[in-house]
Amino acid sequence: MTFCKNCGTPLEEGINFCNNCGTPVQAPQPQPQNFEATTQVPYEPAQPQVPFEPQAYETVQPLNIDPYANPYVQPQAPQSTVAGKVMGIIGMVLGIEGLITAIFLLIFNFILLGICGESYYTSDLATYPAMMLSYDFIGLATGIAALILSSKARNKGNTSAMPGVAKGMGIPTIILSGISIFLALMALTMVA
Repeated sequence: MTFCKNCGTPLEEGINFCNNCGTPVQAPQPQPQNFEATTQVPYEPAQPQVPFEPQAYETVQPLNIDPYANPYVQPQAPQSTVAGKVMGIIGMVLGIEGLITAIFLLIFNFILLGICGESYYTSDLATYPAMMLSYDFIGLATGIAALILSSKARNKGNTSAMPGVAKGMGIPTIILSGISIFLALMALTMVA
């Protein structure tokens, strides 16, 4: 479909004048195609670009940064010292010993609580709850000491498993010693 060049109205095929404005319509003339003649563009190499040169007012200061340095490297942990290793060993031994002691004291306090609640309790057993309470406080102190030594050993650079074992044994020691203290106090109230 063709359009009028003057007013833009669509034109039907085969008419010689525009129905709207009366402008004569010229039929499009086909252009001859010559496949033999082609236009060749000569090859021109690209011109090199002029490198950027800073002006006199622009001064570039080199940064003192090592290009091979990794900015994501964590700072090195302090070197393990003899004191850190000794604290780790002592903390681990105290943690293990404290946990074993706390378990036995808990069992003995349950037995003591059962004996104190029975009718055949005699006055000869009156000192046992106080004695068990003193042992429970020793177990509690052992657990706390294991935790403190665990932290100190880590701060001194001990990266072995010993401070972790000391901490892992110290926390249950404190919990079990607290339960034993509660049971020993209950036994003391039954004796009084």
